[in-house]
Amino acid sequence: IGRRSLLVSIALLFFLLSLPTPLSGAIAPQESAPSIVPALNESLLPALNQVGSALSHIQIDHWKLSREWKGQLQSDANSIQQDLTTQLPALFQAAQQSPAALEPQLNVMHNVNALYDVLVRISTAANLDGGKTDAATLDNAIQQLELARKTTASQLLEAASQRDQQIAGFQASILAAQKADASTNDGTKTIVVNNRVSH
Repeated sequence: IGRRSLLVSIALLFFLLSLPTPLSGAIAPQESAPSIVPALNESLLPALNQVGSALSHIQIDHWKLSREWKGQLQSDANSIQQDLTTQLPALFQAAQQSPAALEPQLNVMHNVNALYDVLVRISTAANLDGGKTDAATLDNAIQQLELARKTTASQLLEAASQRDQQIAGFQASILAAQKADASTNDGTKTIVVNNRVSH
């Protein structure tokens, strides 16, 4: 690789490494990759708050289930509540600190998806043996959470796609610079003898 091509490659590499990485924190409009934090805050947080409210209002001990099933479902509900008050706040904070980074945002989504699966299990039991009021409360919470998950997942995919396009563009620029340098180098050698240049 010629000197000019090498310098261009190094400059592009430093520029690439200086780009912000996956998701959290204060939103920085100047960042080249879209921030997912708005989707987390505007969609997921309200939906998760509704889930917490729904779980605090249902009465699993009144459902027409065996004691063992009631105990299991109550344990599931308690686990979700604990997740909402301990694990998820820390994950959201990490995402807030890196609003253009994908990894913290994906960590949030992984946790929310696991929470969603447990919530569906509780809701299914409520619809079968829990009474109309509790079933409706949980169904509404699940619908809101499902919509929020879809919104956030869509933005995550968009961010990942744009990041891939950025990297591909940088790689293409480096390759073009290398080819341009190679085309100007015709293989001739310059020799200096007694202050006179000959080829």
